Amino acid sequence: MTSSPGVSLPPGITLDGTLGALLICTIIAVALFGVICLQTYQYFNYYVKDPLYMKILVAIIWCLEFVHTVVIVHALYRIVVTDFGVPSFLADEPATLKTSILFSGFINTGVQGFFAYRIKVVSKRWTMPIICWSLLAVRLTCVIASSIIVLRVKIPEFASHYKWLLTLLLVATAIGDLVVAGALAYFLSQGRSGFLKTDHVVNELILFSIETGLVTSLVAMAVLIIFLTKPTTFAWIGMLLTLAKIYTNSLLLSLNNRKHLRSEFVGYNDSRRSELQPHKARGIALEMNSMTATFSSPLEHKNDNRFMEDNGERGAI
Repeated sequence: MTSSPGVSLPPGITLDGTLGALLICTIIAVALFGVICLQTYQYFNYYVKDPLYMKILVAIIWCLEFVHTVVIVHALYRIVVTDFGVPSFLADEPATLKTSILFSGFINTGVQGFFAYRIKVVSKRWTMPIICWSLLAVRLTCVIASSIIVLRVKIPEFASHYKWLLTLLLVATAIGDLVVAGALAYFLSQGRSGFLKTDHVVNELILFSIETGLVTSLVAMAVLIIFLTKPTTFAWIGMLLTLAKIYTNSLLLSLNNRKHLRSEFVGYNDSRRSELQPHKARGIALEMNSMTATFSSPLEHKNDNRFMEDNGERGAI
């Protein structure tokens, strides 16, 4: 469907590329918010002893997601119901649609800021976290600037005159995600002890870090490609709306995955050495979220189950 009777669209603009793209992405975003609600419930149900700051972080992110979902649904409602049959949304886009960019930026920055903090905890160094936080600062600055500008001008005008700003935002997002994922994977790999039990858990954490970093980076690059090739469509806006949901789900999945890792850790036979070359006996503290698993000398891993207590304060991998 490219047009409908009584609806006059500017040349080169189609309902498929505007309303259709926004509708599909909004449905996906709402579905992902449902998953977020389920994961949030599981988190507060399973990890009641997690530190207060972790609970506050999850609560704030959920509240931002709730508002983010409300504003994009309101924008869609106005377009398909209030302005039904009249493409006025092209001349007067809903303010809530533009506001969603700001909430999305806050969510993305908060989640990646936390993952950058994990790098500091794992590595005991400040260099990589500072680099990641610097990229996040660039991203947040671009988000705030974009939100202010897009509220004053029309989206097509923004896409035409401020293309460099959104490009910088998406490039910083993709690079930041890859840097965070790569740094986490590298420093986690230093925790391999040579014993199957601990190495298996570390490998699981490395794989998860790489997968989440790649997914968010690929989505950011996809948004950038669509924005540069088809700036007059709403497809890039719709995909930008779903990106925040992917970030939040990755955060909650990393928190709730501790229960699964704990069961694998306890059930694994650690009496054999791993085929991987063990590192020299250097200690590394892996404090992922509220969990602390100290991987030191291989000889210290015989009683690794002490790190698998069911409380969120220590050892709940």
